[in-house]
Amino acid sequence: MQKTGSTLDLVLESKRIRLVAVSPKYADEMFRYFRGDLLRYMSPPESETVEEMLEVINQARKKMRDGVEFFCVVVDRQTGIFLGSGGVHKLDTNMPEFSLWIAPPMHWNGYGFEVISLLRDWIASVGHWQYALYPVDERNIPSRRIAEKLGWALREWVEEETVENPRRKLRIVRYHIPLSREK
Repeated sequence: MQKTGSTLDLVLESKRIRLVAVSPKYADEMFRYFRGDLLRYMSPPESETVEEMLEVINQARKKMRDGVEFFCVVVDRQTGIFLGSGGVHKLDTNMPEFSLWIAPPMHWNGYGFEVISLLRDWIASVGHWQYALYPVDERNIPSRRIAEKLGWALREWVEEETVENPRRKLRIVRYHIPLSREK
């Protein structure tokens, strides 16, 4: 198994955004936006309270301390305004997975593309993996466009019930992400 070491202090930046480790300071904003229609293409359940969101954050921070994921919030680099979250999960496996969600008021600004690009560049620079996966619901066209814009190959289609809500079926498309820097 491969690990990166703790990702709690990791900060990734582009011209417009900054990715920082999720922390309790962002619980209210995450709770406000990570609900309702935004979750239609995702497996995590909606937190019923801010306290439940804090528990999700604390569990993620333990995984980051253990070096098995980087679960980050996305903020505007200049203003610090909360834009969403993302991450690289399963860092202790042979094929880590990317995740992404952007707060609805921030949709259609290209932030998702920047987040995924930063995460891909970081994980490629660590040098432990040849490939990663980007699982998205086939109906989530904006997320699929990110993968296709980056030239990632479609690896497989699967239908799965969400663990937390067996009535919600997702039709997952898994994109295969090359991480090798070789040309």
